Amino acid sequence: MTGTYPVAAYLKRIGKVPTNECQFCSSQQKETFTHFMSICPRFHDARVAAHNQIRECLSEALRKVLPKGWVLHEETPMSRTGLRLNPVPTVLVQNSGRPVQESDIAAGSMHLGRWQPDLLLVSYTRRKIAILDVSRPSDIWRERLRTAHQDKLHTYEPLCQALSNYADSNWEIRILPWVVGTRGLVQQCALASALEFLEVPRGNWQRVIESTVQAAVTALVFMHRARFSHTGSNLTLKPTLEEVLPLRGTKRKALNQGGNFAADMVCFKRMAANTWRR
Repeated sequence: MTGTYPVAAYLKRIGKVPTNECQFCSSQQKETFTHFMSICPRFHDARVAAHNQIRECLSEALRKVLPKGWVLHEETPMSRTGLRLNPVPTVLVQNSGRPVQESDIAAGSMHLGRWQPDLLLVSYTRRKIAILDVSRPSDIWRERLRTAHQDKLHTYEPLCQALSNYADSNWEIRILPWVVGTRGLVQQCALASALEFLEVPRGNWQRVIESTVQAAVTALVFMHRARFSHTGSNLTLKPTLEEVLPLRGTKRKALNQGGNFAADMVCFKRMAANTWRR
């Protein structure tokens, strides 16, 4: 929380290592705290596990406090939510930063049935749709929380367009980024605004926010354990696969790194099981 962590950039600055380059990947990038937490491909699946734990924590907290009438879909393809989707211009999806296929470019438009936000909440009685997606940026610099918030708004603009039939019928459609920094820092007003749209009773707001902050800090500990398991530390892992916490969800796929990457994934999952039970 003091802003210091034993990544290569810091250790080089205090004269403990000869180079500030990341020793876990071949990118030749400086290993800063942000590189480790948000970029380094070696820890991609550890980050997925951390993200999914925050999503599951948020989903569980919301299910306890949402008013009646809300339907919550957790990481569900849009085609399975029962909502009507219009095709959207392919260029709109490209501008949002999402990958598109050559066939979509040729067609000029595309369907978003495969998109699956972390959480999609629908209230037919209130005529509201909430697209709630978790972001876990490095929070060494606070402005990155604002940037992550804006990025989520931009990313899901095409989905709002696909739901335009509802907007034309006076439904409220809102993108609700749930941004929790890697050290647990948040913009509380933004999260409170999301909970207000969902009509969660105000007395429960702090409990929901704090539960995801705690999950983010637990994930930081998990990432720390994952990193030092690669540097020869004597980390004790339970040996049975029955104790492995599965990486839920299909939205974020494992990167194909080759080598011992499959073994690394098992290692990360075992550490997640150890860390999150404590």
